[in-house]
Amino acid sequence: MTELAFEPTIDLPVQGEVINTPSVTVSALPIAGKLVLRAEGDAIAKAVKKALKLELPKGVTDLTRADGIEAMWMGPDETLLVCDIDQLAATQAAIGKAAAKLHHSLVDVSDYYISMQIQGAKAREVLAKHVPADMHPSAFVDGTVIRTRFAKATAVLVARGDDTFELMVRWSFAQYAAELLRVSCLEYA
Repeated sequence: MTELAFEPTIDLPVQGEVINTPSVTVSALPIAGKLVLRAEGDAIAKAVKKALKLELPKGVTDLTRADGIEAMWMGPDETLLVCDIDQLAATQAAIGKAAAKLHHSLVDVSDYYISMQIQGAKAREVLAKHVPADMHPSAFVDGTVIRTRFAKATAVLVARGDDTFELMVRWSFAQYAAELLRVSCLEYA
């Protein structure tokens, strides 16, 4: 019997560059592996550290990194783990094995979020139009992560530098968010 080899295709709701102005650019980011870890206590933190050499974030807005994996604080018992899509299965298996005897939930949400990068001198101003958070450079510094709203969509916002941000929104809100960002950038064109 002949096996057919094929690459599955995914029609992303937002692809490539959304808008490019002299002071702000918005573009879609490649799909990344994303896992939501729900658990409490030091035992799960020790298990993740042993499996991945990754410290779990300890407080609001915290983000930790190790070996290409990021851990983002989403709540007192919830962490969003982000890695390259090619690392996803190994990351999930390593945590599953290390935490096998611990009460926890580990769910693949890679297809739940679409990520966009907002970059440039006016990136903060564009985001401030739709995010009810203090976007001042002294308050929202590199490595800060928050779960928030982007207009009417739930979102995760990460500071990736002084003028670079990653906005993660649910797949079904991606076109809505991209269009709001595009329109919000027009004044800087």
